[in-house]
Formats: sequence, C-alpha cells, structure tokens
Amino acid sequence: MEGALPVQAAATSTRRVVALGLCMLAATTIANYILVYLGIWATSTLGIVQGSAFASVMLVGLGGVLCDPLSG
Repeated sequence: MEGALPVQAAATSTRRVVALGLCMLAATTIANYILVYLGIWATSTLGIVQGSAFASVMLVGLGGVLCDPLSG
C-alpha cells in the first residue's frame, strides 16, 4: 500500500496542471478574440472612423510582434 500514495499525489498534480493549462488556453482565446474584433466593434458601435479602428488593430499586432519573442 505504500506505492499508492505517490501515485495518487502524481495524479492530483497532473490534474492540477491540466486544469491550469486549460484555464490559460481559455484566457488566451478570449483575449485574442477581443483584440482581433476590437476594430469591428469600434466602427459599428462607437462610430469611429475605419482608419482609426484599423490602426488600433495594427498596434495590437505590432505589440504582439515585439513582445511575444521577449516573453518566450
């Protein structure tokens, strides 16, 4: 019965890592969706000129290009 405890601890640790990984995946998906559709929402809801709304999307993309390599 001594071998059962480490196996149970490993299974609990694995479940936690999987749950946290799924939360990170969900958060990234939601953030990406919001940032991609920011320009569409700005033009249709706020009435901002399309050029300005597209500039916001370009800035988000530029921020990703610059910051993603730094974050690993």
